[in-house]
Amino acid sequence: MCFSRLQRSIASELVNILFYNDILDVHSSYRPEGSHPDILGDGYLMQTNPIYRSVKAVSLKIGCKYVEAYPDYLLLPFHELPNIVARKEIPYVPAARLMKNVEQNHPGVFSTDDMPMPGSYHLHEAAHVIAEHFLKNAKASSMQEKILKMILAESFANTVDALACTAVTDDIHYLFIRQNSYMHPQKKTIRAMNALAERMGFRFTFMLTYLTYVHANFLTSPLSKKAIQELAERYASGVKMDAKIKKNIEAVCEIGEKLDPQFRFTTTANYFKQHGFEGDIHDLLDFPFMKLFTSTPAFGDAVDLLAASLDSSAFLIS
Repeated sequence: MCFSRLQRSIASELVNILFYNDILDVHSSYRPEGSHPDILGDGYLMQTNPIYRSVKAVSLKIGCKYVEAYPDYLLLPFHELPNIVARKEIPYVPAARLMKNVEQNHPGVFSTDDMPMPGSYHLHEAAHVIAEHFLKNAKASSMQEKILKMILAESFANTVDALACTAVTDDIHYLFIRQNSYMHPQKKTIRAMNALAERMGFRFTFMLTYLTYVHANFLTSPLSKKAIQELAERYASGVKMDAKIKKNIEAVCEIGEKLDPQFRFTTTANYFKQHGFEGDIHDLLDFPFMKLFTSTPAFGDAVDLLAASLDSSAFLIS
């Protein structure tokens, strides 16, 4: 089957119009074991996107089930997060089934420009469950430890969304990632992440992205040059930090800086209220979180396991 109309280079940002019949042809052509026919692009992403594949595989291995999104989740997804984690039930939106129904009634008529399908954020939710699974042995007794643990989990979900974009090379992959995560792949970030993974290794790229989000979720300043240098010494010792590497590091760090401050403020505040933390959000977050992180081996061990769960050997895209 020829997908030439769908497989365009990312010479520019990927915003081309795709028709339902073409999308469904690709969707139905990828059916690896464990893929779900109602999740648009699920099989395709399992075969072509290493991060998506790893998250799907690990989530199933730890006992997660993928369930059709229900009203409480669709109306208040953030409020449902504790239930998702507790039950290990990952809600998905059956966009493929919805698209098939439209296509059957109106063959060859509708495109993503005419009628965009509702997004499914199961990749992000699955990452949350995986994070909680690996963080469960990191006992948190103080309020600050509990807050740090919560943000470490959220930052892993953010990191998964970001790293999943690195495999995007054409319109159909762009569509499926945009459909199933919170991230919209950007050419500059994709190139920077892949270049860093090639020069500095997956673990450095993961940790840089991850700690960028940790700082962003703590509503504080970005990673310092000293912190980045320490990451390089630990995960990419011997690699010279030339101008090109530094430029790519800056591009990756920007993804945390570009998170909507108001969104971060509101969602973090609501999340804390859910867990019984009252008070001003800035006061709750005002503690040396990185010092606490580095001085608590259980947190570092959990993050190492989270990085390993994403299968670094399959990260680089040829």
